[in-house]
Amino acid sequence: GKQWKQAASYARRRPCALLLFLAAGLLPPPPASSQYCPAGYGTFYAVAPSVLLVHGEASNSEKAALAQVTQSRLNATGAFSSVDLFDATASTPSLTLLQQYQAALVWSDFSFKSPSGLGDVLADYWDAGGGVVVAPFANSLWTFTTELQGRFGNGGNGYILINSTAAFTSPSSSLGNISEPQSQLLRGVSSLSARSAYGSTGAVINSGVVVASWSDGRPLIVRRERGCRTMVEINLYPLMSGGSYTIFWTGDGAALMRNALIYSTCSCCRAGTFAVAGSTTCSSCLAGMYGNGSGATTCSPCMAGTYGTGSGGVSSGVCSLCSAGTFGTGSGLSA
Repeated sequence: GKQWKQAASYARRRPCALLLFLAAGLLPPPPASSQYCPAGYGTFYAVAPSVLLVHGEASNSEKAALAQVTQSRLNATGAFSSVDLFDATASTPSLTLLQQYQAALVWSDFSFKSPSGLGDVLADYWDAGGGVVVAPFANSLWTFTTELQGRFGNGGNGYILINSTAAFTSPSSSLGNISEPQSQLLRGVSSLSARSAYGSTGAVINSGVVVASWSDGRPLIVRRERGCRTMVEINLYPLMSGGSYTIFWTGDGAALMRNALIYSTCSCCRAGTFAVAGSTTCSSCLAGMYGNGSGATTCSPCMAGTYGTGSGGVSSGVCSLCSAGTFGTGSGLSA
């Protein structure tokens, strides 16, 4: 709500102070809308994330207006503290600017000001912990130089999940095969169609996993885990139908983009913590339990005859033998 929007603005300037607000009970728990991580992963920002829409629609006034509609639709999900637009045909965002946001959605219908410069700074941003979601035509070849280049756009560097050296296509299509129906990336997504479903024809690369496909067979949502972090790419042109452009998507496209943006910010739980699917953060293993690896979805219990005394144990070494004259018949006991 309003408290979180105000806190998010303050947090970008004084993030440590925000933790004091939470500890003092001056803010409610983080918004439930940020519960979009897979099992074993969580988000580690205290407020609803802020996102930047890095687009290339300014050369067409009606498409620029539709980019503002995309901004409004994402704001309306209630999942973000702020949603801002950046015209990447006029200039390239700096790393300092990008780091004011938890995630960026990148797409274009016209040439980026610097395709290689944008790709380089997005790679720097991802390496520093930012989430990046790439969408058409930043992931395909067209008349204009719309595809990302530089470090992020180089498929050999592992950032992109759909081969961006392939051409785009625009058949009439709709939500097709769902390979992972329980994925957090599909929360609230049940209907999606487009008279011209613009998107890449490229193959999935870099160990990407298809979550859902278009009805014509092209991947729609592709995910990956890399270095204890989540990555996602969507093959959906972010502009929805409106004005004279009635060929773009209708349905749950805003929910799909919301899911992807938040999913891109998830990191795996450290040893001694765990998270079930949909968690906003990782929880410490309780006394009598331990987690000896990262990305855990549950904790292991101390075996019978032993017990634990503290939370957050990272190995069975936290389990102590029952003392002489006592016994423990079950597992997961605590003192």
